[in-house]
Amino acid sequence: MILKKKQDNYYCLEGDWCHLDLPNNQKKYFYDLFPKFRIDAFFNGVYNLIIKYKFQNKGLVYSRKEVLNYYYLVCQKYLKDIAFIFYDPFEDISDSTLPDWENYFVNYGKELKAIIDTFLDVLNYDSDLKISLNIDENENVYTSQKAHTFLQSLVIASFHLAKKRIEDEFNNQNFFGVEILNTNQDNGKKELVLYMTPLGMEQKFEEHFRGMDKELHSVEFNKILSSLN
Repeated sequence: MILKKKQDNYYCLEGDWCHLDLPNNQKKYFYDLFPKFRIDAFFNGVYNLIIKYKFQNKGLVYSRKEVLNYYYLVCQKYLKDIAFIFYDPFEDISDSTLPDWENYFVNYGKELKAIIDTFLDVLNYDSDLKISLNIDENENVYTSQKAHTFLQSLVIASFHLAKKRIEDEFNNQNFFGVEILNTNQDNGKKELVLYMTPLGMEQKFEEHFRGMDKELHSVEFNKILSSLN
């Protein structure tokens, strides 16, 4: 579903990198809205959430494979319970029982619900997007099947991108991964995306990074950018 090209020290997603069965006019909005809502960042955060609250804060020993399997299960539940997407492709998971749905999972899931509500609010006032999705002017977008079908495309594509990041960076010895992401098929607009690798999350680099002053932030980002040359 996600087409990525591996360059020397980063991944490149070009052209129609997310092969969704959408009309061309809707694909235009898909690529335009994708970086604005950044649902992929939510699914990246699930992996970090599991490491921190399920294992590290409890002093439990864990393997990276164990975290990844648990990640699949948690994301599967978020997709079903919040986005109403039934997704069960993980046949190799040894323990297919649902995860213990502790409060940190419940509270984190509220962020995805907020993003979905925000998208519907935006759609409610965007007449051009309504026309693109074939939603009648007087139709209620909050209950519209067409609106939710498009929204589900955004959510599932975001999940696939986050999942692929984690899988591709599984053995990366750097704290950050890097992508060049095409966000506009017409003008070739691209974005530089930085994300935490599994190692970065395990080493709590996010907390370490937040504690740095601005000069050290620049040093770290310059290291990342120089790796692209």
